[in-house]
Amino acid sequence: MTQSLKGRSVVVTGGSKGIGKGIARVFALSGAKVAIIARHLDQAEAAAAEIGHGAFGVVGDVTSLASIESAFGT
Repeated sequence: MTQSLKGRSVVVTGGSKGIGKGIARVFALSGAKVAIIARHLDQAEAAAAEIGHGAFGVVGDVTSLASIESAFGT
């Protein structure tokens, strides 16, 4: 990705491993502030720490509206 995402916020679901983690890494390297959502906070935080660049982990289950509302305080 060559476009700068500096100043943008990105939410990556399933970002603690696999393709999601790779996508989160590319967004972070492109300057975005990345929130990695996963069902297990420890896995989300571990992925965020590995990626660096200000990425952070958030616990949430995208199959549950209440879980996502709780994750983002809505």
